[in-house]
Amino acid sequence: MDDFIAVVLAVLPIIILIGSGLGLRRMKLMTSAGSQEMGKVVYWLALPCLLFYKMSFGGQNDLPWLGLGIAAVLFGVSVALALWTGRHLDPGVRGSLANMSYRANGAFVGLPVAVLLIHNGICEPAFEQYFLIMLAGTVPLFNLYSVIAFLLPHHGIDKRAMKRVIIGLLKNPLIWSCVTGIIFAKLGWGEAIGKENVIMKSIALLGEAAIPMALVMAGANLRLESVRSGGGHFWFWTAWKMLFLPAVIIGVCLLFRVDHYTLMALTVLCASPCAVAAVPMAQELGGDEELTATSIVITTIISPISLVAFILIAQTLSHA
Repeated sequence: MDDFIAVVLAVLPIIILIGSGLGLRRMKLMTSAGSQEMGKVVYWLALPCLLFYKMSFGGQNDLPWLGLGIAAVLFGVSVALALWTGRHLDPGVRGSLANMSYRANGAFVGLPVAVLLIHNGICEPAFEQYFLIMLAGTVPLFNLYSVIAFLLPHHGIDKRAMKRVIIGLLKNPLIWSCVTGIIFAKLGWGEAIGKENVIMKSIALLGEAAIPMALVMAGANLRLESVRSGGGHFWFWTAWKMLFLPAVIIGVCLLFRVDHYTLMALTVLCASPCAVAAVPMAQELGGDEELTATSIVITTIISPISLVAFILIAQTLSHA
């Protein structure tokens, strides 16, 4: 019962902040343009500052290769199955279904959950940095599989598409902030500069704003009016993303006897809703924009239940 209350209290602030963003937009205190601009601030400034700061003073910055390998295989299987089972559907619909089958909002929902799990005593403080490393490792996977999911139903993957993926990864601020922070930690520059340095203090303050801003922005971007019946395929892949995939992840992690941090990090990622970043990718790469937006709304509504349930299951089984 204590674990249940702690997990619920870890997820509840996520719901409140997302609801606050939705309420602000409903009261016209935040416009669509305003939430988009806030998103840019979070993505290009606040979140990179958070990642860099946490990595710079970390003691463990090695990539969790086993966890990333499990994620890569299961995410790839999800995309392949979605494309195959929907082969008779419109190419844009196939791409959006394949994308929603695995992609998670790790930065704007998963990370706040991880931090709150620490605050509520479910995970140790070192879990935050571990989750950040896992997040940095899955960002390239998410982007690569998304391009494959959207383009393959149309005309396959060509050199132009792969070039777009590579350029996108090289420009990704989340990856570069993690890499730079790891270099600082490995060379001892973070400790040499110190947390009391005025520049580091400024970076820390910007980073602390990332999580609440991200959640408010996520709520402001929700479009409940976009919810429509997506057909049997849509609801099947919604259930796959929010129920089946987290369960499989937990099962595979237990089978391979991965450590507790890897189990919890992958569970949080898979139980998180679909990423908002999928909408502009759908626009650019020929996906079904409305279906993609609908998947984000539906999975965001379901995610509190999914997160609480699977975090509790993972926590219980890991200590069994």
